[in-house]
Amino acid sequence: MIIRLVLLSLVVLGPCLAGCRASYPTSSMKQTIARICEDEYGVKVEVKEVGNTIGALIVVKNMLLSDLSLSDQVLKKIEDVMLTVSRVTLSSEERYEFFVIAILDPDTGIQVSFVRYIKDIRRLITDDISRNDYFQRLLIETEIRQPWQSGSPPPYNLKEYKLEGFLARQISERIQLQLQLNLVSRRIFQIEGIDGGYYPAEENRARFKDSGVFRLTVRFHPEALPFKSVGTPEIRKNFTHMLRRMARTVIKRYGFTAFEGMEIVDGAGERLAYFDRQAFNRESMNTLMELIRSIKKK
Repeated sequence: MIIRLVLLSLVVLGPCLAGCRASYPTSSMKQTIARICEDEYGVKVEVKEVGNTIGALIVVKNMLLSDLSLSDQVLKKIEDVMLTVSRVTLSSEERYEFFVIAILDPDTGIQVSFVRYIKDIRRLITDDISRNDYFQRLLIETEIRQPWQSGSPPPYNLKEYKLEGFLARQISERIQLQLQLNLVSRRIFQIEGIDGGYYPAEENRARFKDSGVFRLTVRFHPEALPFKSVGTPEIRKNFTHMLRRMARTVIKRYGFTAFEGMEIVDGAGERLAYFDRQAFNRESMNTLMELIRSIKKK
C-alpha cells in the first residue's frame, strides 16, 4: 500500500515541481485544494491549516477490507488527494512545512493519517535523498474518533507538526521496525513498544538556544524483570547504544541540531540511559549483531 503511494510521488511530482512554480497563491490554497480534488477527481475533502501544517480529510465508509487493509478504491482517493496537495504546496509560495492526508471511516471512527515533511519531496526530486529513505520518511498515524451515523461529521482537528516532534515519532517507528526483526533483544527485555517524544530543555540547564531533549519511552511487558536486572551491564549498555545509534541515523539525515541530548526511560519514567549531544553524536561500532553476540557470551 505505502509503496504504491510513494511510487506515485516519484512518477508525477518531478514534472510538477519543474513546471509549476509559484502557480498558487498561499492565500487561496485551502480553496484550491478542495476545488481540484472535487473537480478533477470527484473527491470531497475538508481542508484545514494550523500554523505550518496543512491537511486534507477524506470521509469514506467501509474504509477497511476484511483483512484490515485499505481497499483499492480508498487507495485511489488517497493517491488523488496526495497528488493534489503535493502539487499545490510545491508550486506555491513556500509557507507550509508539513501536509497531512487523513482518511476517516464514519461508521467505525477509524482515522489513518499520512504525514509528509514537504522538504523531503523537494530533496527526493533533486536526488538529495534516496527513494528508500524517502519511503521511510512518511509518517503514518492512526486514531479512533467517535463514530457517527448521520449528519455532518465532527470537525477535523488538524494539529500542527514540528520537525522535532516529527523526528521523535520517526525514531520510535524505525526502532520498533528493527526490533521486530531483532527478536533476540525484544524477547530478552520483553519489549512491547517504544514511544518517542521531544521536550524543551530546562531553561537553567539548556546549553543550546531553543533546544530540547529527545526521549524514548520503552514499554516493557508487565511481568518483565526490571531493566537493571536483565542480563549483564554489557548487554544493557549495548541495548541502549543500539537505540542511540538508530536515533542518531534519523536526526543526522535531517541535520537537526536543536537538542541537548537523548534519554531513555521506562513506562514509569525511570531513566535507563542518557546521552548528551556529544555522546549522542559519537561514532559507535555497536550494532544489532554485537548485541546478539554479547547475549550469546552470557
